[in-house]
Amino acid sequence: MSFIVKIPGADFSNSGLPKLSRTVMSFPAANLQGLWLAQDGAVGAGVSSLSDSAGNNNTATLMSDFVPPVRTSAGLQSVAGPDQSFIFDSGIKLSAQNTAIICAVSLTDSATTDAWEAFMSDTQSGIQRSKSTLSNVGTRPSLVGRHDKDGTTLAGNLTLLDRSELYFPTYLKIAPTATYGLLTEPFIYAHAINNEKMNVRTYSGFSSDQEIISSPSDAINLYADAGNFCFGHWRNGSPENNQSHGVLYAAAYYDKALNEEEMTAAMAAMAKLVRERGVAI
Repeated sequence: MSFIVKIPGADFSNSGLPKLSRTVMSFPAANLQGLWLAQDGAVGAGVSSLSDSAGNNNTATLMSDFVPPVRTSAGLQSVAGPDQSFIFDSGIKLSAQNTAIICAVSLTDSATTDAWEAFMSDTQSGIQRSKSTLSNVGTRPSLVGRHDKDGTTLAGNLTLLDRSELYFPTYLKIAPTATYGLLTEPFIYAHAINNEKMNVRTYSGFSSDQEIISSPSDAINLYADAGNFCFGHWRNGSPENNQSHGVLYAAAYYDKALNEEEMTAAMAAMAKLVRERGVAI
């Protein structure tokens, strides 16, 4: 026999007792729309679709005529060739409140002149549509990186592009290497967006809150014609960038802006799963 005692008006939220919360592979489960581990198929085989480990059946599919990346023990690696891009379409429409997380690394030759590459965006944000076309992402916040043998301030850095300029006074968010990190080393990056601000996070400890510059209604309007959340590794910008070579380890998407506690848990979960594959984060 068991008893349940209810005390009207009692609040034990600050009692110090542990709180139970549902997780998926240590990721906070609430509002998790997609979790793609890049572990589909046999090692050495090309992969054209990624199963959704969040359990929502949001299978991500390889877009256009891109050559399928090859499964390795660590993730998905682009194949050798003049254009090694690959983009996976999650099938999930980007919402005005969202959190996107990715773990990846660039293997592009760091001596390439003015080589830009993108890692996540949405399908209506100027992405590369086929092997023969170029990409110019940033209609909505998108993660890119740049190589430059001339050693500019952007060389080797992860960079946030937001051509809407809703969250930054200029569309190109330049962060020192010590904050966003190098794209040539395995990285975990995330941004959480709601109608009033964007929080940018990296596993290395960088965190920045950007208050919206205009109005929340502008943010809602910005996402009205958004496409689907997409991720991978593809060339972006100038024609010189005919190389785009890298590894995707995993990606996740929430249809809400995670709070600080949730974001910390999600970033730790991402680090745990890729470290178990032998990836140094």
